[in-house]
Amino acid sequence: MKKYKMEFKSINILRVILIILLFVIINILKYFMYMIEIKYPSVTAFADDPVFRKIVEAFLFITVIICIGYVVIYLPLCCSRCLFCVSDDQISVHKGLFIKSSQYMKIKSILFVNMVTVPFLSAVGFNFLVFNGYGGRILFTFISQKDSDEILAFVKEKNSQLKADRGDKL
Repeated sequence: MKKYKMEFKSINILRVILIILLFVIINILKYFMYMIEIKYPSVTAFADDPVFRKIVEAFLFITVIICIGYVVIYLPLCCSRCLFCVSDDQISVHKGLFIKSSQYMKIKSILFVNMVTVPFLSAVGFNFLVFNGYGGRILFTFISQKDSDEILAFVKEKNSQLKADRGDKL
């Protein structure tokens, strides 16, 4: 049985993208609040109240802390606990931080495999393998290009052997 882990380079890129997205959303919200104050001064007269401003700032601060906690703590912990296993007769995914889950699929029940790569980011681990089988689907996320090619070749070889053993036409 061979075990694979998520590529941490891709998780770091995802963390940077999420932090940039957070600051873009915050600035867009500030801009819209400013435009509403300019366009409708009578409706937003209560916005000059210092208590209201402190509530808005506290809400914004709590939102930023939650998002940064997600990016800095939760996302890396979830990714470090994700494990992809490939054996001679089945593939499996074990994941979860608080709620652990496992998915299993027999190699002989795999109908087809989709390999999804993101242009310019496949070298850092933005590769996904989707195993579609009878009644289910298993997703291997954020694996390196080398690992995804290796898994794909192994599954293809095992399926060819199983079909040859059964006497199916290729």
